[in-house]
Amino acid sequence: MDPAVHTQPYECELETVHQDKFLIEKYETQLFQSLNKFISFIDNADQLASTKEQNTKFCKSSSNFLRLKLLTVLRQWCGCPQNNYTLSNRDILIQWWVTLLNFLSSDTSLQMDAAFQSSLSIELTSVCLECVSRIMTILIILPIHPWRDMEIYSHHLLLTIHCITNKLVLISKNTKQLNRTETDDKSSINDKKLQYLNKYSSLLRSFIGKLNAYAFFYLPEELHFDTILLLTVSPQISSSIQTCLFSWKRRHYKFTDDQEQMIRPDVFEDKDTKFFRIIVSYIKNDMILMSFYWHYWYIILQFMKLSDLNLAIEKSTLPYIPGSEILLTHVTSRFLNSDLNKYTRVIKQTPNPRIANDNVTESHPNFRALNGNNAFITSERINDYVFSNFKTIKLWECLRSLSGCIVKEGHPEYLENMLSLHESSLVDYVSTISAYDYVAANVIYNKIFQFIIFQFESLPFLKFIRWKSWYNGLSSLLKTKNVNSQTISLLCFFNVWTHVPLEERDEIVKTLLNDFWTSLTFDNEFPLIRILFMKLLVFKIIPSSQDSTLLRSLPYGRIKELYEELLVNKEILVEMQEHCLTDMTVHRKNALVFNGNSHLMMIPRKPNIEDQLVYKINYDKKSKTEKFPSVSSVANTRPNVILKNGKYVYDVLDEMASKAAFLLAEKRTRLNSKKNHKTVDGSEEDQDDEDAEINGTYKKKSKEGITSLSATFNSWISKFSTTSEESQKKKEYENILDSDLAYEEDVVDISKDTPKRLSSNIEKLFKHGNNSGSIVSSNSSIKLYKKRENILVGPPELKYSNEIKESNSITTIFKLVFIQTNRKVIEKIDLANMKWGTIHGGSKYMKPLPVPKDLTISNVGSDENEARNFVAVDDKDLNIDLPVPDFSIFGKRKEDEYEFPTMGDPRLEDLEDIGEKEMIIWKRNQEMKLKTRMQKICVVIETFNATVREYFEFSNRLDHDSIFIDFEVRKSSSNSINIKV
Repeated sequence: MDPAVHTQPYECELETVHQDKFLIEKYETQLFQSLNKFISFIDNADQLASTKEQNTKFCKSSSNFLRLKLLTVLRQWCGCPQNNYTLSNRDILIQWWVTLLNFLSSDTSLQMDAAFQSSLSIELTSVCLECVSRIMTILIILPIHPWRDMEIYSHHLLLTIHCITNKLVLISKNTKQLNRTETDDKSSINDKKLQYLNKYSSLLRSFIGKLNAYAFFYLPEELHFDTILLLTVSPQISSSIQTCLFSWKRRHYKFTDDQEQMIRPDVFEDKDTKFFRIIVSYIKNDMILMSFYWHYWYIILQFMKLSDLNLAIEKSTLPYIPGSEILLTHVTSRFLNSDLNKYTRVIKQTPNPRIANDNVTESHPNFRALNGNNAFITSERINDYVFSNFKTIKLWECLRSLSGCIVKEGHPEYLENMLSLHESSLVDYVSTISAYDYVAANVIYNKIFQFIIFQFESLPFLKFIRWKSWYNGLSSLLKTKNVNSQTISLLCFFNVWTHVPLEERDEIVKTLLNDFWTSLTFDNEFPLIRILFMKLLVFKIIPSSQDSTLLRSLPYGRIKELYEELLVNKEILVEMQEHCLTDMTVHRKNALVFNGNSHLMMIPRKPNIEDQLVYKINYDKKSKTEKFPSVSSVANTRPNVILKNGKYVYDVLDEMASKAAFLLAEKRTRLNSKKNHKTVDGSEEDQDDEDAEINGTYKKKSKEGITSLSATFNSWISKFSTTSEESQKKKEYENILDSDLAYEEDVVDISKDTPKRLSSNIEKLFKHGNNSGSIVSSNSSIKLYKKRENILVGPPELKYSNEIKESNSITTIFKLVFIQTNRKVIEKIDLANMKWGTIHGGSKYMKPLPVPKDLTISNVGSDENEARNFVAVDDKDLNIDLPVPDFSIFGKRKEDEYEFPTMGDPRLEDLEDIGEKEMIIWKRNQEMKLKTRMQKICVVIETFNATVREYFEFSNRLDHDSIFIDFEVRKSSSNSINIKV
């Protein structure tokens, strides 16, 4: 390996503010000195590291040296806002870049005939790759840089691509050869070699996405790297000459169906382009594509801040951003289309072929019996599939990660425009889907849309959501008068109400109570719709409209109108048949029961903690427990991070960060299990208690042998130093390294000059001194030097999501439960009919069935608390208790605050020419219609009263904004989803 040569004296030329100049200069001087030591060290290592033990020491010493002397500096450098200074002298980082590439290329471990013990460790390789990755970020070419820097940067990117591609080729070739080798010994050298290759490949894949993104912009245009990549995404594209945000790029890409205009690879294909196809082909992997997309927009946003074009990110300016139209369409409409199609196939996989009824939903009383245990796809499995596999979910988690990093550097308007562009593209595609397609609507509105809100809940100032468009879609679902579509709409309104802007709330309330009041209360026979609507009214709308007299008067007026109409027609109620009155009185005790025996019960939500999920996945990999069983389970978690076992998804990081993340997850999980079986309800108080235990319990329990993770981590540092000291006596090349490990005076801490940020749990492991405290500082028994505490600075990428991980906006959920009833007769009939391929009886009839005898209440209104909500009407031998609305939810009000129209008699002006017989029939029909309406009014008022009682029952223990409804709307049949494109 040829060492990099620096032929001229190193000088730091930096344009920066005065207080930062000395720090930066000292860092650059230190980096140059460390580079020379590292080159001398690795030059002498080839002759001495001949055994496995010596190679292990070499890898450990090299990793430790790079962490302390290079990676720490690069991490802090990446954490500083780039607009504070401009790096003029880039030579030192360029020299480090080429040295690390040479070091990685010198590794012969991927050769089949190489000795296994002479390979570079995965840990050392990960440190080198992260250093290369951060150097790429720091040296990014912006409009302020001269063309010479662009040429140098492009050349080293090309060298990096060749280095990584060569390793991918060797890994693929050797893996195939080892897989063909049959062996029964799992501990054989071949098996160890295969495991090593798999780890190496996984490490490289973490870096491929970012490398593709930087090559897409900064490789020379004549190499056609960007064209090859876009053709991998979509082969039906054409190009034309266009002025671009990046001055060295001249091609504008767009979709085309014209075969003559399509780009043909054979036109520009040569040796280099065929070589590029290897690394570009990995873009087909979802996570690598998301890593590419993260850095794709990162480069664009950084470039736009300093560009002279003053472009805004919107649809009209997409031609100025290379590849944006192709990629934007691909990750929005194409992703969603693919997700919905896959979702349909999953639903089709295990249906019971004997069931031919599309209307049997999960909330049906006999749903489990009719489907059978083997054919039943639970809601938990469906949600886990969506949040684990949907590309659209991965996209928005990626955009949230990017937002968390970019927003700290200022210029949030560019970021907000970028997010708005993706949201608009998603909405445009959603608008093409029929409102009657409730399966697709359930996925879009009650999974994807709510997930987007959850992800950006901690960045409320990014107002990129077009609520008007989503509101129009939800209104369209209500207009269908389909029970499933209306259920989806009401669920979404309830769950996202807290996040809807105030001006949008006003319009929604007016529309719901003016246009859809009758549809949601009287024109359907499904109790579920009425129950959900009342929950939305009582738990969300009324509490949030206390400051608005107009909004408060709308629901109050609607309920008061019903009660006035009930009093005017009380004589009609007296004349109603006895069996009708029985149904009415029974409904009072079961106003919140639907589909026979289903009920939405309010229960505390146990929050998901990412660390605990990561630990459980690693600790028990055979466990089949769903990671994301409900929509609320992703309210404060990042699915991709959990699926990656706690690793950062969008860049390559040192393996120590992953190990530390797992150890911290293990520690938190064990601490949580020792809380004397305390119930965690997700409240802020419990969260504070948990943090207090993590930060302070180690002191109290040190005598019991419970050590903190910081002790474990610091013991690693101690081992590193100890190993170096012992090796100093034996090996001359380790003398160099040990002197650097002990030399703390030249390690300058710029963390004080870096803006304070909320730190994640992983960051607490690396960095001491943030405002919220850290694990390192909590253990008084572990005494570290101040500068040693600041040596290892956590990757800035891990800081962005602290709000997502630890915020817990959902503390209470409504969950579907089933009431045990005596329905064995109906079940026997249905199961018998299933043998003939048909379903009859109550199972097929979705409207409310007669109330079972075991639910009939003999003494209605005997409870004193409920008796006040009814008024007695006596007439001969018949007693009727009319429901009185519980207006206490509206608070104090004036008696004459609202005016209501007086109920009049039916108009007979148009019936003067009708005969006497027809008049009798007409009056009889009107009487029956009126009786039916009176009965419905009673049911609506009773449902309202029952919901109000439910609200006040928990009002002293919860905030109405923290309530969520976990309810699934899906069919169990194998009918396909019809999507209009």
